[in-house]
Amino acid sequence: MIFRTTFLFSLILAMAVSGNNLFAQTSENKVLPVVNFYYPKNAYRIKVSEEIQTYIDKLKSRIEGDDAASIKLIGFAYDGSNKEWNTRVSKYRVRALRDILIANGISKNRIEIEYLGKSKPIAKDNSAKELAKNRRVELRIEA
Repeated sequence: MIFRTTFLFSLILAMAVSGNNLFAQTSENKVLPVVNFYYPKNAYRIKVSEEIQTYIDKLKSRIEGDDAASIKLIGFAYDGSNKEWNTRVSKYRVRALRDILIANGISKNRIEIEYLGKSKPIAKDNSAKELAKNRRVELRIEA
């Protein structure tokens, strides 16, 4: 099933993977590498590109093949000092990605969400390029 949307913003997919095979089977409750979905400033609605659809299809196959596997989505944001807004936009980002995964056949019972706003930044400095790294949803496959 291909999920398409006409939302205003497109999602920038960056697979920050530090391992050989993202979809490899694991044993003994290992966590697979994290994939980061980066967003433009103040954006949370996404358009599913062909690259993202391919990733979701592979993710679904990986999850279906392992009863113990689950997905954890963790949302982050950074837009100035407004803590309430950052928390809200990180929640919207996580929910938007969760809804796309569900629409593509991944059971919502296998998806855990968390939104942290501007806590736990990964930017190394306050440059625009670095701060953009904080606007993301981390997708973790736990097996």
